[in-house]
Amino acid sequence: MNISKPVELSLVIELREFSETISAISEATENTLGVFIDPVNGELNSGLVRTENQTSVVLSGLYSGVFKTTIKYFEEGLVTSDGNPNAETEKGFKELKERYPDLAAKGEVVQPTITNDVLSIPTHPPQTLFHYSMKNPLTVVIPYQITVYYEEVEAEGEPFLETEPITREEHEGDGREGITSQTFQITQTVDWDESVPYNTIKRYYP
Repeated sequence: MNISKPVELSLVIELREFSETISAISEATENTLGVFIDPVNGELNSGLVRTENQTSVVLSGLYSGVFKTTIKYFEEGLVTSDGNPNAETEKGFKELKERYPDLAAKGEVVQPTITNDVLSIPTHPPQTLFHYSMKNPLTVVIPYQITVYYEEVEAEGEPFLETEPITREEHEGDGREGITSQTFQITQTVDWDESVPYNTIKRYYP
């Protein structure tokens, strides 16, 4: 059993669409029942879609929010301060509410929202962006674990059993008896796109 891709998948650029197919190649005495891909750390990036089947997996979509980007924004028409959004007692925000008591009473004095993912910023209602910064690294390597489930023929020359493909529920649970698995490590490199800040600002201020 092996994977028909090198250890490293093709390089991709932040917010650029891509599609990568990883197929399992069986030996003559093996029958592949399912191929599954999972990030080694955390969850699958929100911009990605994985399509898994009996012999291969397709990773498609785009990467977003994987770099040390800091974007601050708030809903247009409201009042905010450049403070810690989790600190209700932070001096600047408290003074801001005291300065605009009528707006504060109506919930229109707000803390800014901070994100590292431009796709998470809503466009409706309109938002005001007032901070965008970037820190190294400008390239990240994302590790994946690919698990291949298969059965082996009991004796040379005998046909494979009519075994149903394995499901993700079974993959994440105890699996099924009589099925063998192998795990492969694969990485994908993502480069930062220097046009993202410009395009982000243009999206909100055309």
